[in-house]
Amino acid sequence: SLTHTLSLFVYMHLLSLSLQTQPGSGRTSGTLPHAFQALFMGILLRALALERPVVVAPSMSGVYALPWLAHNPAQAAGLVAVAPVLSAVTDTDLAKITTPTLVLYGSKDVSQGQRNAPRFQLLPQASVSVVAGAGHACYLDAPDNVNVQLRDFALRVAGKGK
Repeated sequence: SLTHTLSLFVYMHLLSLSLQTQPGSGRTSGTLPHAFQALFMGILLRALALERPVVVAPSMSGVYALPWLAHNPAQAAGLVAVAPVLSAVTDTDLAKITTPTLVLYGSKDVSQGQRNAPRFQLLPQASVSVVAGAGHACYLDAPDNVNVQLRDFALRVAGKGK
């Protein structure tokens, strides 16, 4: 449930990004130019006084988090990329992201998950999990599954778990 997900974020001090103006199937508009997206992420984290957070970046938020991590891989303890949009990231940049990464996408996600699956393998510290029966917003379709994976990953990268 959404309440359980929000409680998990608060308890584990996770930063979730939702940096889009009009969600849905490529209709998002009004984002910063690619050159400023990584800069924006750095400014946001400094403004929030966050040191090495686990960043959760669903969908369009990937165009902010991934370029930032390509240039600042040590500034986050981990990244959970949920069906991330990869349009702002080159293959070379993906290979530079040494931050521990969990990529989640739904088995029915034809917009980002299946299309980008081969590129997810370029992330050197990534594990990829396909959420069975879920679409692009797999956290809505299978919240219990996603919450368990998110919790376990965050505990591991924060040094508090398995």
